[in-house]
Order: sequence, then C-alpha cells, then structure tokens
Amino acid sequence: MFKNKILLLLTCFCVFLTSVVVNAEALTAKNLSDMNKIIARRQIQKVLSTDGYVAEKSGDYIIVVGESEEGAYNELILFIDDETEIIDTKGNKLSKNKIKNRSAVEVVYKGEETNSFLPCVIAKKVIIKDGVGIEGTVLDIRKADNNSYYYLTIQENKKKYTFIIKENTKLIDKDGNKLSIYDIEKDMNIVGIHHMNSTTSIPSKSYPFKIIVMEDIKENKNILEGMVYDIVDIKNKTGSKLNREAYLRVLGKCKTDDINGKLNVYITKSTNITNENGVKVALKNIKKGSVVEIIYTTKSSDNKQGTPNAEKIIIKNSNGIKGNILKISEYGEKPSILVSGYHQGNNYTQMELILEKNTEIFDIKGKKLSIHDLNKGMQLVGIHGKVSTSRSKHQSLAYTIIVTSEVKDTKVTVEGMIYNIPYSNKKKISIVGEALTENAPNYIDLYINSNTEIVNEEGQKLGLNEIKEGAAIHAVFGQKLSNNKIPTGKAEKIIIKKALGIKGEIINMNCKATFIEVEKSDNHYDNIILKINDDTEIVDLEGKKLSKVDLCKGTKVIGIHSLSATRSIPPQTVAYKIIVLEKGKEEIEHIVEGMVYKVSDYYKNRISIVGEALTEKTPNNVHLYIDNSTEIINEHGDRLYLEDIKEDYVVKAIFGKRLTKNTIPSHRAEKIIIKDALSVKGEISDTNDDRTLIEIEEAEKYYDNIVLKLDKNTEIIDINGEELSKSDLNEGVEVIGIYSIPIINRRQFESLAYKIIILGQSDYDGYYDYYDDDDDDYYDYYDDYYDDDFMSEIFIKGYSCFYDDFRDIMIRVINQCNGKREINEVNEIILEILEQLE
Repeated sequence: MFKNKILLLLTCFCVFLTSVVVNAEALTAKNLSDMNKIIARRQIQKVLSTDGYVAEKSGDYIIVVGESEEGAYNELILFIDDETEIIDTKGNKLSKNKIKNRSAVEVVYKGEETNSFLPCVIAKKVIIKDGVGIEGTVLDIRKADNNSYYYLTIQENKKKYTFIIKENTKLIDKDGNKLSIYDIEKDMNIVGIHHMNSTTSIPSKSYPFKIIVMEDIKENKNILEGMVYDIVDIKNKTGSKLNREAYLRVLGKCKTDDINGKLNVYITKSTNITNENGVKVALKNIKKGSVVEIIYTTKSSDNKQGTPNAEKIIIKNSNGIKGNILKISEYGEKPSILVSGYHQGNNYTQMELILEKNTEIFDIKGKKLSIHDLNKGMQLVGIHGKVSTSRSKHQSLAYTIIVTSEVKDTKVTVEGMIYNIPYSNKKKISIVGEALTENAPNYIDLYINSNTEIVNEEGQKLGLNEIKEGAAIHAVFGQKLSNNKIPTGKAEKIIIKKALGIKGEIINMNCKATFIEVEKSDNHYDNIILKINDDTEIVDLEGKKLSKVDLCKGTKVIGIHSLSATRSIPPQTVAYKIIVLEKGKEEIEHIVEGMVYKVSDYYKNRISIVGEALTEKTPNNVHLYIDNSTEIINEHGDRLYLEDIKEDYVVKAIFGKRLTKNTIPSHRAEKIIIKDALSVKGEISDTNDDRTLIEIEEAEKYYDNIVLKLDKNTEIIDINGEELSKSDLNEGVEVIGIYSIPIINRRQFESLAYKIIILGQSDYDGYYDYYDDDDDDYYDYYDDYYDDDFMSEIFIKGYSCFYDDFRDIMIRVINQCNGKREINEVNEIILEILEQLE
C-alpha cells in the first residue's frame, strides 16, 4: 500500500514537470520570476519534527501522529532507511525493531513537498521515548470527588480508556499551543501519550504525560478563579433583551493566561452554574464574597465594552475576604497575615490568614510573590478555607492571596544551604538552593552588611557567628544583581533554619530509596546517609516536585536534614528536603524480559532466563547469579527474595555488560523485577481460524495444555523483538506465551496472552534441556562421579566458565569413560578441559 502511494506521488510529480514545460512560453516575466522564487524556496528543505506516537507500522514504514512545530506535519508516513538514526532519550543507539506500534516517538525529517493524502518522507532521526500512545474519541470528562484531577474517557475501536488528568499533565493542541481541560469537549479526537503501566479495571486507567487535541480549536477558553466583590441583578433591565441575568465583578487569578485578575462578566440564561460536584445550582447561590471559577471566551460578547459572557461558573467550597493588611507575622512554624475587610455576605471582619507551603501569593497580573513582598496597608483578596474562632479572633488557612495594590520592588528568595564563606569576616556567603520566586538564581553570592537582618525561624535576631558553612537558610534579596556567571547581590534578610545542608552525589541507596548515601568529598567520613520518609520534600532547582523515582546513583543533590544524627560511620539522619541539582546518568546495562525456565537444582543462586532482548547486543538466553547485592522486587517496588523466584515466572532482568563467552552467557544479576504474569514454553498444538485462540502443549507437562486468548494488545514478536503477526502462529511452532493468571474453563486452563515470543525450532533446540538431557547415562553415573572436595576446589579456583560448561563437560567425559574410569581420572580430565577453556 505504501509503495503504491510513493509510485503515485512520483507519477504526479512527473505530470507536474511536464505541465510546467508545456506552459512555460505562456508565462509572463513576472510569472517566471514568481516561479523561480517558488522553486528556490522548495530547494531549501527545512528540518522539521513531529512529537507523538507510532499509529501504524508496516515493514520499514511507520505512520506517526502527534504535535508538530510550525510547518511540520501532524500526521505523516516515514520511511526508515539504513541512514536513519534511531536512539532513546539518553542518546543510546537502538535497532529498527525497537520501533513498535503505539511507541511514543519524536521524528525528525526534512520538509519536502508532497502531493499524497498523507505526507511521505524519509526519517532522519527517530527518538524512542518512554511510554505509548492511544488515539481516540472523547466520551466523557468529569472531575474527581476530591477535585484534584479529572477523568478523561476516550474510545478507540470500541475499547475504552480513562486518562487521569492532573495539574502537571501537558494539554496542547496539534500545533503545541497550551490548552486547559475546559478546551477539551465530547467527541473530540485526541492522542494520549502515557506510561506503559495501567490499571486492570474496565476501562483501564493511566496517567498521561501529554494530551494532544488533534482538531482545530476555534476559541481558547479563559479560566479565572477569584472572589465575587460585586453582583448586580439585571433581569428587569435592558440586559434582559440579550438574555443577561446578572453582572459580576471578580478579583482573582487567571489560570490560563497571565492577564489581569480583574474580571467583569455577564451571567446569561445559557450560563451553566454548578457546585464543585457538578450539580447545577441557581443564580441566587452566588453572593458577594463567593469564591467562583469562571470559564469564558473573549469572543462570546457582542457589547462594545468587551465584557464577556460566562459559559460556566463553578461555585467553590472555599471563602473569600477583600481588605487591607493590618499585621504580618512571617516567622514561626505558621506565618500569617491579619486582614480587615469584607467577608462573605458583605460582613466587615478581621481575619488571620495562616500561610502554609502550598499557599500561593500573586499580584493582580498573576506574577508570583512571597510573604516578603507584603507590607502593611496593602489591599488584597484572600481565598481561604473553613473559618475557626480562637480567642475571639477569626482564623483560616489561606489557599491563595491576590495582591491588588501595586508591588513596586518585589523580593527574590532562595532556600538552600551556605556552601562557601570566602572571607573570615563573613561579609560574603555563597548559596545554592531552590528558587522560591520567579527569576531567582539557584546559585547566588550575597554580601552581608549592617542593614542585613539575620534571624532564626522564630524571628529572633542572631549575630554573624551563626553564619556557617553547611547551614540551611532562607535568603531574601533584591532584584538588582550583577551579570556574573554566579550573580552577586545584597542580602536583605537571612533566616537560619533549624537544619543543616549537605551538597554531594548519591553513591548508594536501597531499592525503595528510603535511604540514600550522599558523598560530600573523597573522605569517607564526610559521607552521610539520609533517611527519606513521607514528609521529605523532593524538588528540582525550580521547585518542581519530584519523587523517589528521580533519585539514582550519580544524582547530585542538596540534602537539608535534621541537626541530630547517629554516631555511626557514616552518620544517619532524617532528610527534610532533597533538592536535585543534576540527575545521574546510570550506566547502560543489558536488559532482557522473559520467562524463568530453570532455577538450578545444584546452585540455588542461579536462574536461567529466555526472552526478548530490550537493549542492543543483549543475549536472549542467559544464566544469572543472585547474590546479596542483587535487588529483587515486584512491579510495585516491594522487596522480594531469591526463594520468591519460581520457574515459569515472568521477570525483567538487568545485568552488566561483561558476559562470559559461553554458549549461554552468564553474569551476576543487578536487578530482578518479578512481573504480575506467568509464562509457558511449548509448541502450538492447535489454533482457531483467525488465530485469536492458540493451544500450547507444554514440554514439561506440568499441567494440561493451556489455551491463550489473543486480542489487539497481545504483542507477537520473535526472539530479537522483531514484530510478527498472527499468521506466524502455526501448529508446531515453538513459542513462549506470557499471560495473566489462568482460569479453568470447561476443565481447561485459559488465559489472556500479553505477549507471544516465537522461538522457532532450530535456534533453540537444547537450550532448555541442560537439566533434562535424554542421555540416561548422565544420571546413572552422576552420583558415582560427584566429588564434593573436587567441586569446592574448582569453585575456589574461580573458573569463569565453570558454572555454565561444567555439566556439558561432565556429560562428555562420562559418555567417553562409559563408567569405566576411576573418579580421580575423571576429575583430571575435567580440570584439563576447564583450563583449556580459560
């Protein structure tokens, strides 16, 4: 099909050239000039890119659908030739067979002219990303009960998927323009790029990295959350002719654009008014002081003043206050501001708004501020939670503060540690840490003078003697900084925290990252082990929240930790915050995913695996040794042990690059991930006509034959990961089937197949028969020739081929000797062969 399209494209191009020659004489000089410009423009082929997923793969052709830059294609056919560079996100070269249906990819190509229905170009580069893609039609959008995320359900070929849309999910149109959840509507065509793991529920759920709306969006919706400070009923006025019912004035923050937070908006008869649970409510529920979320478009109004009509209003469960700042308490565990003004219901009151880590402070244009930018007398709107009364004083937790007064000189704040004090008089300190305000540098040199305020977290004044290297601090300084590589400024305030900091590299960690060892210098005694618990905050330099998954060996971090520590070497202490300076690059290793076909009877620490190679030059069949340093976990990260690894289990094994040169190479396993699946190896004994059911006869006869069901998501590959089809599943073909927990149906084992790996006959004969050899003489004479002392001697000498080739050697020697030689003679022959192999 693809070749026919290319031939058609070439034919059209030839016809086009012929028509140009025939009509050349009829062109005027101006037309000739224009034609030359067009031809010249076409000769300049710009390199373009599309970021999406592989919608279809056929041989060396792939169809990619996704987000494109200006001038690029949202949907196109790409030819993968020998010069196409195929890499992962770390730049490691990959083979063609790693490009699979649904793979998340970014493709780079030249912008060539094409007349085909789908543009067809040659791929210059294919970057294979983590994750997979799904394209479908939106069926439903609803908010979760806790209001922290949305459920977006789509349908693809009668199968439903649900995406969980969180605040950090990237929502864009096909040109890369930022969207909001309110821009996505029912029946829209979207692409979701998400993690490979999903729930087993119906429909399955997953967290997407990116949602791409593949249709043109005529109007981007604006969203503003704020407090209603004025409401006018206009039902009986002239506005009724335009179906308008009320006029609102709102102060808040626009969620979609950095525009002014003052909004005047009309409520019409078509405005959808709901509470946070999505239940429709009457207009009378909106009062002065109500906190609302307003969805509107700037094109929805015909009036000359440009006041828009509200499409939807969500009445929030929170409250609002509009007034002036009377007092600021920025120290202690809970900083607060005292505000006097009008509360909900137009009641005048004084309220103490308590600020926590998640409290956001903005100016009226949406610029982020900090508590250090607030001054007495400033006007603001505070959006807060439930009001409590303590000592005749109203208190509430503040969610958002919008400063409506002009903020002339905003402060810059950084939280981190002092990593250098160059002068003994402590007049200059070097700080590294997390930027708490916009445009704050992560590295800063600050001069301290007599006007610098030095305090502890309770606001008590401290002296210069408390400024020490390793101190965890909160630094406040002005916007005027030098243009040096590390900017320099004047410290206005230094808040010394009840904590210490360490800057270094993670050199060791446990499997769940609850403990990390940080190396500060070459001196082992400077190292420290940081305990990470649920209260430990993990962020990058910009303040973006991270998780334990982002921590690995080689990652450079700042650890803010407790003042107290154990007396062990290295000491152990609790981490309050981990700031990631630079992510580590772990050494690329071999990875294979498949079945455990043998757990050694003689060496309990060895397992044998056959399966799909997930990295280049990785063997499909490998012996792996488990020792105390091998990490064994399940798919959920829970720690497991060697005895939890059973034959027929499905595992993902990670091991080093240096392998023995035996028929089946061996190495020490660095990590074993036991999957939530089982496997079977055997021959296909029967199939139905459309290959949606295959019966596998297991060679070992552990139980009756198993019937595996194949659906659209079942992956069919060969041992090298090359994609195959159902037509390759014929009777007599040797396969490995990876499947879910089986159920018994009509006295027969049945299950859904996740993956079918076709082994074939010739390449794998004998690979699984090391321990089931048909040579009965081996077993007849084995006990007679087994010598514990000799085995220990061989083991101590450390022959690298010993584990893998010893049984082959034993079989050969025993067969040759035919049981007629003495045990010492047999041992000498074995030793001689082992030395030759070394």
